Amino acid sequence: MKVEWNKVKIIKKAGSGMVGTTYKVEYKGKIYAQKIQRLFEHSIKPDFEHSIWREIDFYNFISKLSKSDKKFFMKMYDYDIYNNCKHVQIRKKKTIFRET
Repeated sequence: MKVEWNKVKIIKKAGSGMVGTTYKVEYKGKIYAQKIQRLFEHSIKPDFEHSIWREIDFYNFISKLSKSDKKFFMKMYDYDIYNNCKHVQIRKKKTIFRET
């Protein structure tokens, strides 16, 4: 499925991690999760040194599994890379644990 990104409506933020933010979105009447991740210029070119390309490759592998094996994984429908992305990853303060 080729996603028309300008028709994706963000409903709410679902969570965030070290490298990206996941949103609950609506597209063509269905609910999906959308991950937005900012890439550095040097990681835009496909290279397994960068985690985003390993993640995309993993989802391509999943798409080739049998239907019964796919039930254990989320499906990636599409991805795109924008050179003018304005996404800013806001990280929570790091928690420091101290022995007492």
